[in-house]
Amino acid sequence: MYGTRRARITADEEERMRLGYQVSSHYEPRSDLRVYLVRADGSDRFSLSYDHRGRVITANTGARQAKAQGEPTGFALCGKCHQWLLSTKAMQEHVDPNGRRRCSRHATAADLVHGLHLYTEILTDVLTLDVPLTDQIDPGEADPFYTTLLHTCLRSICVTLDLAQSEIGGFLAPNPNHDERRRVILFETEEGGAGALESLIGGARLGQVMKRARELLHDNEPDEGCERACYECLLSFCNQRDHELLDRQLVLPFLHGLEGLTVAETQPTSDDFDALLSACQSDLERHVLREIRDRGLRLPDASQRTLYDGDAPIAVADFFYDPNIVVFVDGSPHHLDYVAASDHTKRQRLKARGYRILIVKGEQVEDALNRLAAWLS
Repeated sequence: MYGTRRARITADEEERMRLGYQVSSHYEPRSDLRVYLVRADGSDRFSLSYDHRGRVITANTGARQAKAQGEPTGFALCGKCHQWLLSTKAMQEHVDPNGRRRCSRHATAADLVHGLHLYTEILTDVLTLDVPLTDQIDPGEADPFYTTLLHTCLRSICVTLDLAQSEIGGFLAPNPNHDERRRVILFETEEGGAGALESLIGGARLGQVMKRARELLHDNEPDEGCERACYECLLSFCNQRDHELLDRQLVLPFLHGLEGLTVAETQPTSDDFDALLSACQSDLERHVLREIRDRGLRLPDASQRTLYDGDAPIAVADFFYDPNIVVFVDGSPHHLDYVAASDHTKRQRLKARGYRILIVKGEQVEDALNRLAAWLS
């Protein structure tokens, strides 16, 4: 990537900033998750997952209005002068020999790289809320409910913990086990995290956040509160594209059910097949896991576990059995020479640290699982 500091932007760029870009966020667990159950009034309310080194990727795939205006998606970059070109007109002028905005290094159309997507990536503290829909929420109101819950949590955390709005980010993600649900993903924007989200896995601090959330949503002002959302509770410049979905009335009943909440850590059990399956990252991994179950073998203790040499990560095990059995499921990308060479180096380091390595390939699943059965017996 190339970047230069600019003192001002053009009118075209200003208009694109006003309309915004198509930005999406994604989360990949990178270390052992700590899972907690939140209970209130003797009932399970929702679960929390805390990840100290979660991988959060934010991707920018271009201007939101590009498709409607007939513009190409993504970004274009001049390979000669490294200038970003944000429209078809800008690209044409950049390579026009007679144009006033001609490339300073005389680029041609062949020097322009099209369809680029920009992204940032951090390893940081991530908190995932897996909240079931209550009986009062119609399935058609799932998106408004979860969107409102997301922004309620972000606002309340910042107020309760005295954080700047830029210090906590969040987005919704699909729930692989329940089509009608969304997962609320909260993350610290500082690399490595500063401990703010980790403090919420303690019941007292989480209770404070939920209590403040009710206050922010005018729970104590039945006659003065807004109908759905306002700038005193939920609306802000940053969430303006979600304004039509925000409705405090959908979330308040859920928050009322959290008074006197308690938080208890729950270690995922070895027979938690659905949790392991949802963490798989390829069809081959899912096939191998189902074969392990169908053969009656003990299920792995973890999926996608990061293995370390001190504080330095070595590799991510597709499946892991305590204390030292590492299972790698090698699909087609692992046949590439440079990937295979990297795999060999990492696995030799793991062997040197006492791990037993089992490699499962698509054409050798049966043989590999026979070996695993012998190891587990």
